[in-house]
Amino acid sequence: GGPFQGAQKDLFGEGSDLKDPPESTVSNLPAAIVPNEDLSDNFDRLRLSHADSLLPLALAVRGEREFVEAEKAREFVASWTEELTAHRQKVQAILGDTTTEGGLGNVVLCDRIRLSDKSFSGEAADIIAAFLKEPFMGGRSIASGILYAELDDIIAGRMTEMGLHVLQTICDAFADAKLVDVNLSDNAIGQQGIGACNTVLSKPSLERLALCNNGLSVATMEQVADILTNDTSGTGCVATNLTKIHFYNNMSGEGGCRQFARILE
Repeated sequence: GGPFQGAQKDLFGEGSDLKDPPESTVSNLPAAIVPNEDLSDNFDRLRLSHADSLLPLALAVRGEREFVEAEKAREFVASWTEELTAHRQKVQAILGDTTTEGGLGNVVLCDRIRLSDKSFSGEAADIIAAFLKEPFMGGRSIASGILYAELDDIIAGRMTEMGLHVLQTICDAFADAKLVDVNLSDNAIGQQGIGACNTVLSKPSLERLALCNNGLSVATMEQVADILTNDTSGTGCVATNLTKIHFYNNMSGEGGCRQFARILE
């Protein structure tokens, strides 16, 4: 029983683009792998022969569904640090002296993360967010390279105040990320929660968004539509770039659907 009753999802859940992310090729490897745009023919051949090894990692919180407190969050961070350090060493061994001075510090080590199906305490969220935001081994932050973020079902069973803190802390960690795909499903969000998620919802780079089973009322859906259709940068609203939005199992009614139609327009 309890808030976590039910079967565990796949590592990258059903319907998630993280489960089968866009195929990476040598031509579309993240540019930040080597920031110097003036690449030699030798380096192009090097990338071709080691393309799979150069691809950024996907970080995830594995294991059974559970409440995550500070100690467990530190275990996740320690495991991720080990993974990322090993990957960085592998990339360095492959690239060798082909990077410019300080170039390795700009390498994107991770471009996707899954925090799904773990209910984080406020302190645990603080630890995860701090890890994502801080420069990693003197280079760029991990969060700055994230494109795909699975943030669904991360506050189940938590009191409202803590749930809002967790949502805002985790979402704000991606302030410097150019997110393409975000899943915020299965979080009891409400109007306050939408505000807490504003950092990821208002990303101009966003192309795919999931807000399923969030209990979005008419008023909350109006707030979502405002965020996605508001052109704050003068370069177009988020909704103009969306290619997919999932919005099932909500309580919005006809009024909420009218707000949803604003996004589709």
